[in-house]
Amino acid sequence: MGLRAIVMNETVINILADRLEKQAGDIALLNEKLTKLQSTSDKYYKWWTDEQDLTTKLEAQVKDLEAQLAGMKASYESAIE
Repeated sequence: MGLRAIVMNETVINILADRLEKQAGDIALLNEKLTKLQSTSDKYYKWWTDEQDLTTKLEAQVKDLEAQLAGMKASYESAIE
């Protein structure tokens, strides 16, 4: 192998190494962004499930109060008659 071929091989190797280093940096940056996004997503999911549970409880309380009100209204109407 001639000196020129060796120099060209080293140049190609250096170019490829630089590209790999850049890609490794990009991957590390994207992994960091993904980790933050997953954390935010987990927090949102917890909030959402908590809100769903609370909504279910409140809807049940509303139905209970409506039933109590209907009973009180019936008692009031029968007392007036």
